[in-house]
Amino acid sequence: MRAMVVLAAALALATPAAAQKVKASAPQAAAPAALAELKPGLAVKDKNGAPLGEVLEVKSDAAGRQTVIIKMGDNTLVVDQSSLTYDEAAAYMNATLYQLRSVLQR
Repeated sequence: MRAMVVLAAALALATPAAAQKVKASAPQAAAPAALAELKPGLAVKDKNGAPLGEVLEVKSDAAGRQTVIIKMGDNTLVVDQSSLTYDEAAAYMNATLYQLRSVLQR
């Protein structure tokens, strides 16, 4: 019986608790998220989350860059796709509604 207790203790020491904790707390690889698609109808918001309009069209310009046409009320804005961030819910511009209105009024 004593040999079994010693053997059990030896096995427990062979796998230290610290190593077990590291294994248990190692971050798990997340399942790949579905890639968001920048497409017509997607809402467009400013950097504060205020609604600006929606994507009308995504196309390539003469230089091969992706451009996005955004409908903002009575205005249409054309921006380079790289100037937007987006997820499945909306596209986001790094400007405020106030800043965009001042540019559109010029």
